[in-house]
Amino acid sequence: ALCLSDRTIPREASMSVGDRKLDIFASMFRSAVHDPFEWAPPQLRRVTVVSDAGPEATSQAVAHAKRLLSTIDSAGELSWTVLDQTHWVDGPSAPIPTLLEQLAASPADLIVTWRHLLGSVRDLKWTLGSVVDTLTQASDTPVLLLPNPGGEHIAAMIDTQKVMVVTNHLEGDHRLVNWGVHMTHKTGTLTLAHVEDDATIDRVLNAIGKLPHLNSDVARIALPAKLLQGATDYINSVTSVLHDHQIQETVVPLVKLGHALTDYCALIEEHNVDLLIFNSKDTSQNAMQGMAHALAVEIRDRPLLLL
Repeated sequence: ALCLSDRTIPREASMSVGDRKLDIFASMFRSAVHDPFEWAPPQLRRVTVVSDAGPEATSQAVAHAKRLLSTIDSAGELSWTVLDQTHWVDGPSAPIPTLLEQLAASPADLIVTWRHLLGSVRDLKWTLGSVVDTLTQASDTPVLLLPNPGGEHIAAMIDTQKVMVVTNHLEGDHRLVNWGVHMTHKTGTLTLAHVEDDATIDRVLNAIGKLPHLNSDVARIALPAKLLQGATDYINSVTSVLHDHQIQETVVPLVKLGHALTDYCALIEEHNVDLLIFNSKDTSQNAMQGMAHALAVEIRDRPLLLL
């Protein structure tokens, strides 16, 4: 004879009818709880441009950046500061610590720069460069990463009529969405793109399929739907809150299953995005968050706002 204690019996099998009803009620209650969007526009008054280019290229880059942000600064109220190499490269001194000291001494609300800052080669396709990597992680100030100065892509920047926020965890990320709203022209289009990685979901569903006390057929339908519903509900709350604040931007939801990097790149091209915004920090590590780094490396023809 085989004797099984309650500890060895699957939870659902050991639960009483009353416990099952209580568990179902608790699940329904948690499902009905949403984290609505909270409107808290970021304060953007001071912009610092960090440049390693010559005077003429730097002036052109600043002009392009001002044009890009003119749709959110129509009154010309932004204060602009330029830190070129004369400010933060001093002989044998280490340039990155000196730059961080300069930025700390004169705090900005936004840092503007480009890939491979201080690098000997501008068109490397596999990295952002150590200076940009450090700026995005060592400072809490958002970094606006422009296409490389002197190229065709930076000259093509016009405004922020079409802005896209990308994430695989949109629900509850108020800061990310607030920056998206703030950076979009008042009559522009803000696309909120949330792509759930289907490979990750497949692994979870395969694991569920190996647990005899769970209905894998139900999970295969319900789990993806529930994950997507959370993002959809949150975007609906964004639309509602912006309407209450009489903000006229058009909010476009893009919530789907897919391969995050491939789908994001395709969506960016399809929607002809003027500005791409995403989180770049991972609180559990010093390096840039994996998907953020992949996007920043891949998307080189348009400006990126790294939060």
